[in-house]
Amino acid sequence: MLFISALYFLTRLVNPTLLPIFNDEAIYLDWGWREINLKGQLFFSLSDAKQPFLMWIFGLFQKIFSDPLLAGRLVSVITGYLTLWGLYCLGKKYFGRKTGLIVGLFYTVIPLFSLYDRQALMESALACIGIWTVYFYLKLYQENKAKEAIFLGMILGLGFFIKSSSLIFFITILLVTVWLFIKNKKKLIFSANVFLAFLVSQIIVLPLYFQKVFWQVLSTNNRFSLTVGELMRLPFLAWWSNLVGAVEIMFWQITPPIFFLIIVGIVILIRKEKKSEQKILLVWLLVSLGLVLLTVRNISPRYLVAFLPALLLFAADRTNFIIGGLLAVVAIFLVLVQIFSPTNYFSLLAKVTQYSQKNEYVTGWTAGYGVEEAINYIKEKSAEQPVFVGVRIDAGNPENAVFSYLYSSKNLQPVYLDSRIFNVDLNNFDCLQSKIPIYFVSRENQLAGMDKFLKEEIRFYKPEKKSYVGVYQLKTNCQGRTLQLN
Repeated sequence: MLFISALYFLTRLVNPTLLPIFNDEAIYLDWGWREINLKGQLFFSLSDAKQPFLMWIFGLFQKIFSDPLLAGRLVSVITGYLTLWGLYCLGKKYFGRKTGLIVGLFYTVIPLFSLYDRQALMESALACIGIWTVYFYLKLYQENKAKEAIFLGMILGLGFFIKSSSLIFFITILLVTVWLFIKNKKKLIFSANVFLAFLVSQIIVLPLYFQKVFWQVLSTNNRFSLTVGELMRLPFLAWWSNLVGAVEIMFWQITPPIFFLIIVGIVILIRKEKKSEQKILLVWLLVSLGLVLLTVRNISPRYLVAFLPALLLFAADRTNFIIGGLLAVVAIFLVLVQIFSPTNYFSLLAKVTQYSQKNEYVTGWTAGYGVEEAINYIKEKSAEQPVFVGVRIDAGNPENAVFSYLYSSKNLQPVYLDSRIFNVDLNNFDCLQSKIPIYFVSRENQLAGMDKFLKEEIRFYKPEKKSYVGVYQLKTNCQGRTLQLN
C-alpha cells in the first residue's frame, strides 16, 4: 500500500493544473469562495439546486492556496485517496488481501478515475461516499451494531449534503434491505439498524431542510434526471441508449482488458458458491448502476463514474500480481498521456468513443483554454494600476473563472458588466466613460448588450479554434451622449 499510495499521489499531483479550469469547476470554485467569505452567502449554491458542503471545502482550501484551481483539485485528490483506501478495505475484508491490493492498484491507474480525482468537481467525493457507504452497510450486515448504523447514516447524510445523486445510495440500501429481509426475516434487528442509519442521515441534512430555497429549486434537478411522470411512461429508448452508452464508457475508459476481467469476475461469482457479503456487494452494484441508467436523461462519464469503483473488485479477484501489474502498465500509459498532454488524451479517446468529452474539456466553450491567457494579458496591460475586469451575468467559463482567479488580485477587480444591470436604457447613450480602465472578458462574441461600447483587443482561441475567449476594452474615443460609470 505504500507503493500504491506513492503511485496514486504521483498520478494525481503531477501537473495538477495543466488541464485548464473546466466550466463547472469555475462555478463551484467561485461559489465556494463566496459562501465562505461573504456574509449571508453560506447556502448561495442552493439557488441552482447545488448542495454546498463540498463548495465550503473548496472555499476553505482557497484560503490556504493562492491558485483557486489547485486548491479545488487538491480536495478531489484527498477524496480520491479515501476512495482508494475504501476499496482496499473492502477487498481485504471480503475477498482477501491480494484482491485489496490489486483493486487499489487498478483504481490508481485507470484514466477515468484519475481524471475526476484531478478535477474540482463533486464526482470524486461522491465516489468516496459510495465506497464507504457499502463498506459500512456490509459491516452492519455482519455485526448488526448501532455503531455501524450511525457511521452509515453520517456518510449517507454527508453524501446528500454534497450532491443530490447520492439519493441513489439511499434507494439502493432500501431495496437491498427489503431483499435481505424477504430472504431472512430473522434480520429484523438489521432492518431496524438500517432505519437508524436513515434517521441519522436526516439529522445531518437538517440544515438543508431549513433553507427555503432548497425546497423552491429542488424540482430543477429534472434538468439532469427523468421525472416520475416520465419514468411512469417507461422510456425504453432512453434506457437502452443509457445502457449502450454505459457499456461504451466502461469499455474504453476503464480500459478493455480490465473491463473484460470485471465481466469474467461477475460471471464466475454468480456461478460459484460465494460468501453472502460478496453476493450482497454484487446486488448492491447492479441495483445502484441500474438506478443510474433508469433515471439520468443522458448518460455520460461524469454521471457514471461515482458508481463504478467497486466494480474493480471483481476484476482484481480474478487476477494475480503479475497479470494485474501488466494490466496496470497498459492503463497507466493513458494516465501519463492525460497528465502530460491532456489535449492528446481527449483526442485519443475521441477516435474510439463518442463519450471522450473532448468538446467539453478541449475545444468547446466550456473548456478553460484561453481564460488564464486573457487574465494574464490584462495583467500585463494594466501595469499594476487599478483595473475593472468585466464579464456578463452568466455561470461558467469565462465568467466564474474570472471571478475565481481575481478574488485575490490587488489591482484587478472582477465585476459584472452587463446591459441588464443598468437602471437606464443604454440605447439612449453613445458612450460609456470610466475613470478606472475597464476590460471585458467574453465567451466568444457574447457581449451582454455592450457591443457598441467595447472594442476588441485580442482573441485567445481554444485548440482547433472552434471557440475562443475574447478580451475587449471600453472605447475611449467616442462622441455623443455619455454615461459616466464611476
